[in-house]
Parts: sequence; C-alpha cells; structure tokens
Amino acid sequence: MSRTLVLASVLLAGCGFHPVSGVYVITAGESESDCATDTGDTGEGDDTSEEQVTVAEDLESMTIGEGDEALDCSLDGRIIDCPFEPMVVDMSDYGFDAIATVTGDITGEWISDTAFELDMASSVTCEGADCAKIGLEDCEATGTATAELKE
Repeated sequence: MSRTLVLASVLLAGCGFHPVSGVYVITAGESESDCATDTGDTGEGDDTSEEQVTVAEDLESMTIGEGDEALDCSLDGRIIDCPFEPMVVDMSDYGFDAIATVTGDITGEWISDTAFELDMASSVTCEGADCAKIGLEDCEATGTATAELKE
C-alpha cells in the first residue's frame, strides 16, 4: 500500500473522533453564585437530568434537549459553544419598576465519543427603582456539568 493511500485513509477516518447522538445523563457539578435568589450552597451538585443530544452529521453543531427548551451549540472539533440570547423580564407587569436582563454562555468540550463537560456562566443586571426591593441586584453565577451517554 502506498504511503499516500495510508495518509488519505487516516485523514478520512477523522482522527477517530465521532461523538454519538443519544440520551445523555447530565450531572450538575460545582456551582457558585452571588445572586440574592441563590440558596447560598456552593460545591458539588447532585442534580441530574436526561437529555436528548443530537450531533449533526457534519460535526459542526449539536443540540442538547428537544423542542422549545433545546440548546443549539456549535462545534469546532471537540470544542462546544452554546451562546444564548439575553432574556429580558419586565417586572412592571407585576407592579414593580424593574427590568432584569439575564445573559450567559455555555462552553465545553467532548472528552470522548460518549461524554462531554460543560462550563456555564451567567449574569443578571437590573434597572429600575424597585430592583433592590424585590431582590434583583446585579450578580453572577457559574457552574459545571458532565454528560455521559445513557446505557
């Protein structure tokens, strides 16, 4: 077999990285928050959920979850990036002079074909005279999670 043919076979194999679509068990890890609505607990989480993870055939994107709650992510090799649109909550609907905005980003990496890790960061900002009154002060939260293909 020629050297060129061997090299071409290796390149076509994609270096062995082929993430698997399926149901994943996602487990919350360490978290930290200075938000007033936080319970004050930090450290290891014990929350788990099962989510459908669908990886596109071209390996350029993936979706975590289904329907309206799905999180669309881009893939760059093993690197995961899941930006989300800012969420604005107008509290005037409830009689308060406050508008809260939540922004954030989720990033991560596939550590094998059937497992990935995520890092999450979000921030809340509030504008209006009633922000402190209803406990909506500017704050930040971070967290981690791991995901493994359910057997």
